[in-house]
Amino acid sequence: MNIVLLGKPGAGKGYVSEILKNEYGFNHISTGNLCRENIKNNTKLGVLASTYVQKGDLVPLDIILDMLKQALNNSSDNYIFDGFPRTLIQAQQLNKITPVDYVILVDVPNDIILQRVAKRRICPNCSKLFSTDEVQDEICIVCNTKLTIRADDNLEVAKKRLQLYETETKPLVDFYKDKLLILDNSKDLENTKQQIKEITERIYAKFKENV
Repeated sequence: MNIVLLGKPGAGKGYVSEILKNEYGFNHISTGNLCRENIKNNTKLGVLASTYVQKGDLVPLDIILDMLKQALNNSSDNYIFDGFPRTLIQAQQLNKITPVDYVILVDVPNDIILQRVAKRRICPNCSKLFSTDEVQDEICIVCNTKLTIRADDNLEVAKKRLQLYETETKPLVDFYKDKLLILDNSKDLENTKQQIKEITERIYAKFKENV
């Protein structure tokens, strides 16, 4: 069973996917993380991707597809796709690679997203994401490394990406309307966890009916 996570940049798709991975056994595929890993390791694909990320632009489809195919590695396991697809063309390409069973739209208003982006930090060592509200002195609580700001967490970049979402990604809501479930991630974490539990139970119930 494969699930696509849709949502604006900064809506919390990574947090939702982490819960689905750790508590419900899904394998997590984040094109954002794939890009950052390739950039960090200075791979050929990473060098190409970095030129776009630094400008706040979306990484071209051919680069994303190459990274995605490497990550899937011909596996038949179930996945959460976080950050892909972002466009109708990408959705069509994903359908050629693997079927999509359900789509979860992580919904958050723009003003809340921008507040969260301003506080977001990442550990350059273990790649864990944090809010400055969660840590002291911006030190990773997992590996004690100084946290940094991702290039794509700049506020101006975030605003540009929100505009791109409206034109490039929002049409996917209609494209996946028959598979769509909505998760409101604008409230506290406990509320989000409860919604994830309810949605996952609905997904498993529907999936069993179709097996």
